[in-house]
Amino acid sequence: MVMCGYSIISMGQCGGLRNQNQMKSLRTIHSTAPLVRELVLLKEPYLLINLLSLKKKMRNNVTDIGLSYNQFVNLYQERAKTEYSYVPEKDINGTIQFIPHFVDAFWTIALALNATDNGRMILQDFTYDSVNLRNLIYNNSVNARFSSLSGHVSYKPNGDRHGHIRYFQYRPKGISLVSVYIGNIANSTGSGTIRLQPGENDDTLFLDGMVPVDKTLDYVDTWLFSIYVILGTAGLVYASIWLMINIIYRNKKVIKLSSPYLNIVIIIGAMLFYLDIILFGMDEAIIPTSVLNGLCMARVWIVVFAFTLLFGTLFAKTWRVYYIFHSSFHQRKPSKWVIKDGFLILMIGVLLIIDCVFMICFTAIPGTRLELSSVTVPSTDHSLPIQLSICSSNHQIPVLSTLLVYKGILLIIGLFLAFETRNIKIKELNDSPLIAMCVYTTVVLSISLTPIGIILTNYVDIHYGLVGSLTMLGVTIILSTLFVPQAYRLVKDPTGSLIFTKNSPQSVMGGTNMPRLDYNKDTIEYHMKEIDRLKKIHKESDALPGAANKNNSNVQVLSPVDENEVVQVVVSPNDEVFFRKPSPLSSVYVNENGHY
Repeated sequence: MVMCGYSIISMGQCGGLRNQNQMKSLRTIHSTAPLVRELVLLKEPYLLINLLSLKKKMRNNVTDIGLSYNQFVNLYQERAKTEYSYVPEKDINGTIQFIPHFVDAFWTIALALNATDNGRMILQDFTYDSVNLRNLIYNNSVNARFSSLSGHVSYKPNGDRHGHIRYFQYRPKGISLVSVYIGNIANSTGSGTIRLQPGENDDTLFLDGMVPVDKTLDYVDTWLFSIYVILGTAGLVYASIWLMINIIYRNKKVIKLSSPYLNIVIIIGAMLFYLDIILFGMDEAIIPTSVLNGLCMARVWIVVFAFTLLFGTLFAKTWRVYYIFHSSFHQRKPSKWVIKDGFLILMIGVLLIIDCVFMICFTAIPGTRLELSSVTVPSTDHSLPIQLSICSSNHQIPVLSTLLVYKGILLIIGLFLAFETRNIKIKELNDSPLIAMCVYTTVVLSISLTPIGIILTNYVDIHYGLVGSLTMLGVTIILSTLFVPQAYRLVKDPTGSLIFTKNSPQSVMGGTNMPRLDYNKDTIEYHMKEIDRLKKIHKESDALPGAANKNNSNVQVLSPVDENEVVQVVVSPNDEVFFRKPSPLSSVYVNENGHY
């Protein structure tokens, strides 16, 4: 129940009126007569919150300074007639019953200021920024104890005065209102429970016997949040396992060929997504509102960075595969630029810098920062609205739309690259089919999560459940798609001795746009003869123009003997050799680190 001085509140709508037209402006006790007629017409029970007349009780009270009630009345009337002679005497006498409460307030302030000034701090040093002095004044006010005209005055730690509260309800009876005593509460006990009079219950107190709701706080169900805390933690453990595998076995050939440092970046992005699942379910039922205001922005930062680390790395790896095969194929000659992992990490860093600039502006510019705010949701609970606390800002639609467009462009480009490299299947040298599948998964999840996040915001449990489930499912699919086959090959071939052999899964580059390459025994024997022939030519000419043999690199490219003849030699770590005869096909380089 909301205690409103000199106002009227419907007991049928305690804590919120059924209709805003029923709300009456603040009135003094002198306007009771016209209100009675209005209340009778409404035919509903009402509470009239008012200060009780303490005249009879106060006549026997004597203050700590020895001032009796009669002495106080005489002093008050004498001062009022002298300084406020223009005020009618009946009005002066009508306010006497309320004056002791104001005296109590000022008496409390005086005692608090005296106690503060007698301490270590000086009141002359007070400013509104003086937190310590302000807290000291408040504590001294709460600790004030004295006897006043209204009785003994003392306060609870929260600032409420100790005392007893009696509740009366005005109920329609014929053409008038009848005041009915319904119960009391001993405020000194701090229990806050109203002890009803015999015969009083919900049917007599409330309209239609329905207990009204002050407010409805809709939180994420504890059991649902607990489930996703467990799932999110399990996801973090799952991602940590792949992280350790890529770190510990990064020098193993199977792991090295898949670019372990890029894999680590992907895993970190996945871990941020798992963490966000847990943070997304935190609300006022778990942490204070002041912390939630900061958490609103933290969630957005985490999601933005997680998306860039995970999808940005997939995007970079897909682009490298696309560049190596498609660019070289259309140029009809090998590309001499070896795209190393460092360049791709630099590309991801650029995307992160763009995110940082965007998010700093989002956080710093007034009106754009996400903060906790309340929204009203229609409810059938006696016409009372449900209040939801959500993260929002005045300009969130244009800001978040810009972010979604930027990320959407990356998704579209990534989808295009994945489609263009869909037929490239060289399992040990690249994982482009797996990357393409992960890109498709990311696109589908992004398209699904965006409308869910907008449409189902008012349905707390459904919203959290769907967002958490789709995020959990998508990230887990991506990690499993990328690393389970990798772990399988690591177990089957720990040393990598089967790579580049016919016992390994066939290394195939096929499709409608690219001819098929088949490194079989006859091809190798043919190119061995070609090497012998080139060596003879080299000896005869003393020098072969443009010969390349870089520090025992695993890649050796011999410049053409004539403009139409190019032979590429790829030597694996176990001395197996693969060659390419002059052709318009693209070229794959394997550098000294085993990266393509």
